[in-house]
Amino acid sequence: MRKVFLLIAVIALTGVVFGQDRDGEIKTKLKTLKVTCNFHKAPLTDVISFLQDISGINMVLDKKCDKNAKVTLSVKQIVLQNALNLVASQCGLSFVVKDGAILFSSKGEADRYFAAYADRASKKALAAEGGSNKTESCIKAGLEWLSRHQNTDGMWDQDGFDNNCDTSEGSAACDGKGVAQYDVGVSALATLAFLGTGHTHKQGKYKKTVAKGIQWLSSQQQPDGSLGQRMSESWIYNQAIGTLALCEAYAMTRDSKLKEPAQRAVSFILNAQNRGLAWKYKPKGGLNDTSITAWMVQAIIAAKVAELEVDQSALDGAINWLDRVTNPSGKTGYMRPGDDGSVIRGVNEKHAKQPAMTGAAIFSRLLIGQKRDDPKVVKGVGVLVKNLPEWNRPKKDKVDFYYWYYGTCAMFQYGGEKWQKWNKAMKKALLDTQRADGCAKGSWDPVSKWGMVGGRVYSTAINCLILEVYYRNARLNKNK
Repeated sequence: MRKVFLLIAVIALTGVVFGQDRDGEIKTKLKTLKVTCNFHKAPLTDVISFLQDISGINMVLDKKCDKNAKVTLSVKQIVLQNALNLVASQCGLSFVVKDGAILFSSKGEADRYFAAYADRASKKALAAEGGSNKTESCIKAGLEWLSRHQNTDGMWDQDGFDNNCDTSEGSAACDGKGVAQYDVGVSALATLAFLGTGHTHKQGKYKKTVAKGIQWLSSQQQPDGSLGQRMSESWIYNQAIGTLALCEAYAMTRDSKLKEPAQRAVSFILNAQNRGLAWKYKPKGGLNDTSITAWMVQAIIAAKVAELEVDQSALDGAINWLDRVTNPSGKTGYMRPGDDGSVIRGVNEKHAKQPAMTGAAIFSRLLIGQKRDDPKVVKGVGVLVKNLPEWNRPKKDKVDFYYWYYGTCAMFQYGGEKWQKWNKAMKKALLDTQRADGCAKGSWDPVSKWGMVGGRVYSTAINCLILEVYYRNARLNKNK
C-alpha cells in the first residue's frame, strides 16, 4: 500500500512539473511567435482554431464565452500575445496561461472597467476620449514629482515630504504640508495615481515606487483589517482609499500576496456599514455621509473586480442613502438632501459652494449599475454642467480638486456633449496651473478647498487621477 501511495505522489508531482514547464513554453511562445492572418467578422471559434493550429497551443473557451462573436483581425507578423489581446478586447474576454493551455473567459463590465488602460492609452484612443499630449505630459510630470517625494519606506509623508526635496541647485524646498493623520489615505491616493497609468509593482517605469507604496500600506493594516491609526474621527478616509488601492493593485496583478490584506480591508468596510444605508466616521455609528460613502463604493467595486468576497447589499445600501439625500432638482447633499457639503469653520468656509457630493453620487450610481437615463443621474448632470471647473484668479475660491475629481469621473461616465463641455473646462483649469519651476515642478499648489488638509501630495495625486480619466476607467453601462 505504501508503494502505491508513493507511486501516486510521484505521478502527481510529475504532472505538476510538466504543467509548469508547458506553461513556461507557452509564455515564451506568446512573446516570440509571430502570426499573420486576415479575418473579417469571423466567428470567434474560427479565429481561435486558426491561432491554435499555427501555434500548437491548446486554447480553451469557457462556457460563458460567445463562441459566435464576430472578430475582425487583419495583422501581419505580430507576436501571438498581441494578436490574442486584439481578439480578447473585441469580445470582452480575458485569457491566462494555466495547466498547459490558454484559457479564455468572459469579463464582466466591472472587469473591463479596470482593464481600460491597455486598450485605450494609445494616442488615437486618447484623443478620441478628450485627452492630449499635454494631459499626458502633465501626468508624467506629476508622477515624477510624486516619485521623488516618496519616503524610502514607501509612504508619502504629509508633513515631512519636503525632506525629500532636491535643493542642491539652490531651489527652495516645496511648501504645502498636509495633516499627518491622513498619511495612509494620501499615500494610497498617490499609489492609485501610478496604478491609473498602468504602473504596478510588477511592471512599468515606476514599479519600485508602487511596490514600496503597496508594501507600506500593507504594513499599516491592523489585526481587525483597518488601515492606520485612528488619530481623528475622520480616520476612516484612510480605510476607504487604502482599501481601494490594495484592491485595485490586486485586481490588476492578481498577486497572491495582496489577496489576504485586500480582503481583510474590504471586509472591515463591509462590517462598518450602517445596515441598509451607508457609512460615516464611526463604524456602525448610525450616521451617514455621501463623501466617505463614495470612496467606499469605489473600494467595493474594485474588490468585485478582484473577485474578492463582497456583499451586493452593501451597494444597495449606498443607493438607498444617495436616494435619501438627493433633492428633486438632482442635487445630492453631504448629510441632508441637497445641502452644501462639509466645511471646517474658520478655515475653508469662504470657498465657493460647489456640488461635489452630486458628482460623487452620480459616479457612485453609475459604478453600481444605474442607467444613464435615470432621472436622478440626468438631473445631477444638469447641476454639474452649471458649475464647471474654474481656476479663478486671483481669488481662487472656486478651486476645488475634490469636486473636480468626482465631477470628472461622473461626467466621463455620462459622456456626450456635456462631458465634452466639462472636459474642456477641466483641462483649462489644470493644464496651465501645474508648477513648472524648481523642486515643485510637476506638482500643483494646495490652494483648493481641502488643500490645507491634503497638502501638495494630495493635490498632485488627485489631479493626476483627474487627468488619467481618459483611460483609467472604461465607460460602464454603455448600452444602458
